[in-house]
Amino acid sequence: MYIFILQLSLGLDGDLVAPADFKSVSEALILSWVSSILTLARFFKEYFMKYDIIIIGAGPAGCSLALHLANTNFKIALIDKDTFPRRKVCGGALSERAINQLKAFPKELNIYENFLKSVNKIKSYGLRIHTLGNKNSIFDFKDPKNKYKVPGFLCMRSDFDEFMIGEVKKYPNIDLLAGIKINDIKITKQEVIVKSKDQVFVGKFIVGADGANSILRKKFPSYRNISDVGITGHYENVSGFHKDNLIDMYFLKETLPGYFWIFKLPDDRVNVGVYTTKENLLKTKQNLKTMITDIISGHPEISERFKNAKKVDEVKGWKLPIFFKRIFSKKNLYGSRHLFIGDSASLIDPITGEGIGNALLSGNYAAQTLKEAYKNGKIDSSELNQYRKLLVEKFKYELPIHTFFRVFFKNSIILEMCFSLIKNLKSFNSFISKRLYK
Repeated sequence: MYIFILQLSLGLDGDLVAPADFKSVSEALILSWVSSILTLARFFKEYFMKYDIIIIGAGPAGCSLALHLANTNFKIALIDKDTFPRRKVCGGALSERAINQLKAFPKELNIYENFLKSVNKIKSYGLRIHTLGNKNSIFDFKDPKNKYKVPGFLCMRSDFDEFMIGEVKKYPNIDLLAGIKINDIKITKQEVIVKSKDQVFVGKFIVGADGANSILRKKFPSYRNISDVGITGHYENVSGFHKDNLIDMYFLKETLPGYFWIFKLPDDRVNVGVYTTKENLLKTKQNLKTMITDIISGHPEISERFKNAKKVDEVKGWKLPIFFKRIFSKKNLYGSRHLFIGDSASLIDPITGEGIGNALLSGNYAAQTLKEAYKNGKIDSSELNQYRKLLVEKFKYELPIHTFFRVFFKNSIILEMCFSLIKNLKSFNSFISKRLYK
């Protein structure tokens, strides 16, 4: 009898079958008691899930952090309110920084090699800038010393997300929990408690990777980020592309300091969008949908490129939290048992509006920081400050340059002068290639 009860205790998932030779009511009561204990244990096992690190958001930033911690002793929950694949408001252009970060994952994961094999994409070698005077400036990011090096790729953002999710699923220490909306987060001195409608997740640490409307960010209302806005959609049969699949950026009066973009995607599709500021929308008294429609139909050069075009889907807009000096404060990046990465940390480029590269980068830096903090046995401000230091060092060139251009790009005359001046400066192109966006 007691051996039987012991067997039950050792296997929570075993089926409970009463032996046929029970002769007493007391034995039956004991069996009933054990059955209740096991049922309760199963309930707590499914309802309260314990982790070392809970990541909210399974976009590029969240997946980056999870994959940098793959095949480790960390038990990780990667939670997202959406199911995959999903449509995401994003251009889908992978910059050189994004490519370099794909190469930066642990070699045994083969992330970059798997990306090359499995994601439908095309190669891109730079930018073609169009200014108000209809002057074009080409920024060629080819490496003269390595003709086989590709500085960027263009793909559907949904395809990239699905690839990253597929990589995450390979590793048993990462639980991907998609389609779960988090309703509440509580951070105590000892742990983090995350609640959805049906489950409770308990962890030692939490990371906000859930974008501009981060639920974790809402727990710290004293911070206010600066958000630009963007809108994007997909077309077919657009013409006029450069042979090197350059990304076309039109700096128009109605978009400054932002721009209208067009770039090719696989399967004859095209990504089209507008990136601008909230202040500009108020000044021009337009909404994003009206703006992008008017540009496509009313701009002489652009309308010519779209004369045979067919819309594939409806345009969608979103806010884009950009980086500036104040975001590198401790309050913005980390605190007691938590830190922020990707868009949740306001790491979108304030000139290009690109966020994937910085999202992957911040996931990498967060993983380095958390590994060291756990190794030293303390997850406090002194350890987490390493994350801030890594970001500050990385952006030390970009921040002042972006601050400068952000101010002067609001003026069309100065913008025209800037691009005229740097158009043929090979040293400037080299500086961008060597210092920025790596």
